[in-house]
Amino acid sequence: MNKINIKGTKYKIIITDKMEDGTVALCDKVKKMIYLNPKRNPKEQMLDLFHEIIHGLITEVGLDQCLNADIEEIIAENFSVFFYNLFNKKIK
Repeated sequence: MNKINIKGTKYKIIITDKMEDGTVALCDKVKKMIYLNPKRNPKEQMLDLFHEIIHGLITEVGLDQCLNADIEEIIAENFSVFFYNLFNKKIK
């Protein structure tokens, strides 16, 4: 998977360890790109992907206009764990 559709907007998924300041994943909401670090284990990569997808979704539905960064981060972190657990149980 190298692209994902988030509410009608295609986000490109880039696997790279060339992120600044020890960042392990990033959603560039302007360029519509999600960056993931290949050095993370599979569980961490999946959690990172879900986390960054939530950031993209928050932007695409316009919630970024009314949420501060701290609240957005809490939402992304908690929903990423929720979705990881949900899909992990369905796969097994």
